[in-house]
Amino acid sequence: MYESGIVVSGNGLQSPSTATRVRVEGGKRQVQDGPFADTHEHLGGYFIVETASLDDALEWAARAPAHRPAASRCGRLCRRRRTRLRERRRGGGGRARRP
Repeated sequence: MYESGIVVSGNGLQSPSTATRVRVEGGKRQVQDGPFADTHEHLGGYFIVETASLDDALEWAARAPAHRPAASRCGRLCRRRRTRLRERRRGGGGRARRP
């Protein structure tokens, strides 16, 4: 995937036991340590890819390296975020990455 040039960003994620969930309700912040759901499935990592079409993205998702069995989800970034990622990828700056 990286050699093809479609990967904009990607990384693995730590165990769900290290997660922290933040919600804002009624203007108040609620923080919950640990996994946000009692489930056996969790997100292990992500790739952000730039392809010509959703069909191309789905084809790449089917070939993405992952522990098997695995599932992939595909969605589109909002236009502003896509533009910033594209600028950063080309070395044009964009907004600084948050720590």
